[in-house]
Amino acid sequence: MSDIKCPFCQHELEIGGVDGILRGCPKCRNLGTEMLWQELIRTRKALDVAVNALKEINDRYESEEQRGREEDDSPDWWDFAMDTGEILTKALDKITELEQKDVK
Repeated sequence: MSDIKCPFCQHELEIGGVDGILRGCPKCRNLGTEMLWQELIRTRKALDVAVNALKEINDRYESEEQRGREEDDSPDWWDFAMDTGEILTKALDKITELEQKDVK
């Protein structure tokens, strides 16, 4: 069995082909080289980090906007901007870390 899991269904990939270079997912029936699968998995992880950061920023934006409406006050955009910057920095650091792991 393989130590690489399909990024679509999480099923373990199997080695196949005449030369044993291709790996495939028996469930999704997708085929590719190990290098292709590794890059696809790394890219999926980086995308997940980015999407989670954007969701967190959106949640904070909506919360700040709602608080401003409830208190009949303008939202504290400075705090929101500082929080957003922190979230983005963390996300970019995680993505960079994923890319550097791949190079090693």
